[in-house]
Amino acid sequence: MKTVFQTSDEAINDLWRWAVAYAMNDYHYRNLDGRLVAIGPEWLRDHVHEMKAYKYFFEDLTSGLEFFFRHQLPDGQFPDFFVPIGDQHQKFVDPAWELEDTAENRVFIRIPVEADLEYLAVEGVHQAWKATGDLEWLEKQIPILLRGLKHLTTDRWRWSREHGLVKRPFTPDTWDFIHFYDPNDHFKTNCEIRRMDETVPFCIFHGDNSGLYSASMLIAEMLNALGEDEEARRWTEFGEGVRQRANQLLWGDGFYMHQYHLNPELEKKHNERFRLSLSNPYDVNRGMPTHEMAVSIIDSYPTRWEIRKDTHIAEWFTIDPPYEPRFGWYVPGEYVNGGLFGAVGGELAKAAFNHGREAYAVDILRRYHAIAKRDGEVRFMFWPDGRPYGGGPPGWCAAAFVSAMVEGLAGIEDRATCFRDVRISPRWSAAGIESARVVASYPASGAYFGYEYKETTHDVTLRCFGSGETLSLHLLTMRPVRRLSFNGVSTEFEVSHIEESTYVDASLAAQNGSIQVLLG
Repeated sequence: MKTVFQTSDEAINDLWRWAVAYAMNDYHYRNLDGRLVAIGPEWLRDHVHEMKAYKYFFEDLTSGLEFFFRHQLPDGQFPDFFVPIGDQHQKFVDPAWELEDTAENRVFIRIPVEADLEYLAVEGVHQAWKATGDLEWLEKQIPILLRGLKHLTTDRWRWSREHGLVKRPFTPDTWDFIHFYDPNDHFKTNCEIRRMDETVPFCIFHGDNSGLYSASMLIAEMLNALGEDEEARRWTEFGEGVRQRANQLLWGDGFYMHQYHLNPELEKKHNERFRLSLSNPYDVNRGMPTHEMAVSIIDSYPTRWEIRKDTHIAEWFTIDPPYEPRFGWYVPGEYVNGGLFGAVGGELAKAAFNHGREAYAVDILRRYHAIAKRDGEVRFMFWPDGRPYGGGPPGWCAAAFVSAMVEGLAGIEDRATCFRDVRISPRWSAAGIESARVVASYPASGAYFGYEYKETTHDVTLRCFGSGETLSLHLLTMRPVRRLSFNGVSTEFEVSHIEESTYVDASLAAQNGSIQVLLG
């Protein structure tokens, strides 16, 4: 069974084709360490972000992670990427952040100022385990992940003992450089923007801490699956502590402030409480904010775009407002100093689907499709006025939209592994879509779940089919519900509300069968 996404709306179908093509285009095999390795962009971070799409189309989800894990640095941190020995990137960082492999003429490099790889590694393993269900493989990865998390939560450059949160140098959101610019010396600038020592200003960044919170919850889930209940409980408690401290310290003007400066003078200078940055939708999807906070974050984007529409084609800000007169190399509106990032649109749409802003989520999908159609391709970043910028793998953005469409619009949620327990939240009515056929498949295990949806003037029907066991329904509806049946047998249901949206909820006897919802 292959992954399928086909609806009565050709624009949505076309967006799906664009997103899948660009995500799949980044996936390739390389001969590394004497074996074939399936890897996306050759940066661990980008690879993990694109796994949101890979899991639905490819069998090998593990060898790329294993490759990076084999080259974990001695102190537990993970490398960003690898290049041939002598490459210019090697000159930009101190040798302490490198791991040379002379036998293969390559060097693994960690950009010192970044603090995200250790929690992203957990996310990557979790994605692979969900698709494979392989507990034996999972058990081998846990010690590697724990070494990484120990580094993140104890290292003097990564952990604020005062606040009990992850810290990093003052970078634009999750990106890989600090502020320095010498227009006459590009080499010096490239070195200085990646420097991390006692003279560099440090911050506490919301995205790193939502990442750590999420990683704590995910590793607890994986430890529970391995029977390590006590260790799982400790990680759950630790994660909840991170969440509580981050929500108290980092909340700004209706969203998470860009950076909490550990240097009070910089806080006075930059007033970060009003600067909206790209990781806010990631924070929502990682579960760190409460629902009320999540809605406030989501609503901040269209509100802010309303006053930017004369200069911005969309609200998928990297940072808003940008830094004047520049941040590092970049002037306002350029790259991560106020450019627009497609992945923000994908993550924001997914967040909106899950928090009662379904119509807004659909609007994002339609506008992103219009831009891709205009340009004839999926792009990574844009100038605010819509000119293409580049700067990274477009598959990162494409994968965010694949995830938003499968897990948000179609609403297929794998609540165990290998689709053994599925919740479906079909939200087609928000898009005015009357029929759809969707299958989410994991080629890594052969597991799948799918349904055929049809809405008429008097009912909604779903013919469901899957390889798993249990199923629950969470159906968005615009009209009152009179009756719900499964395979012709009347079934109890409840009505719930998320903001102004109404959902019909029911637990069903099996994954294979027909649901009919009679509308009043």
